[in-house]
Amino acid sequence: MKSKKMIYLLISCVAVIWGMIIYRIYVQVKPSDEMQISQVKQKSISITINNHSDDTYQLYLDRDPFAAYSFVSSVAPAIQTSALPVVNRATKISTPVNWPVITYSGYIKNPKSNQKITIISLNGKEIMLRDGEVAQGVKLIKNYGDSIQLSFMQTTKHLKL
Repeated sequence: MKSKKMIYLLISCVAVIWGMIIYRIYVQVKPSDEMQISQVKQKSISITINNHSDDTYQLYLDRDPFAAYSFVSSVAPAIQTSALPVVNRATKISTPVNWPVITYSGYIKNPKSNQKITIISLNGKEIMLRDGEVAQGVKLIKNYGDSIQLSFMQTTKHLKL
């Protein structure tokens, strides 16, 4: 008998708790119309109009900072020219370097020596290089893991994985 009384007591406690939960959900989902009207009456609307006429400033600039080009203002000082000898400097014309087709495939790391062996595809041929090695004129300068730095005919290039 003692255990039956305890079971009835626990069942009634569970029923009361579930009743409270269901009541709270019902109140949140379906509030009464009277509560909505009273909430609207309690709110007050206040509008503040600020006078921004005192906050204006005038910038004195010689050029438009947002323009893609720069121009000289009309009040620019006169430029004095002097007779300086004109020096013709020979400009170095660099010819574009035609890089071979290179794709970075990844690297293998030796856990004992902590060296990275880079795997690249050079003109469709798989090649394994260490830092500083040269293959078909392409030198592997540095392996960064996610990218590599290569040199070919005095030009450098970065390739990503």
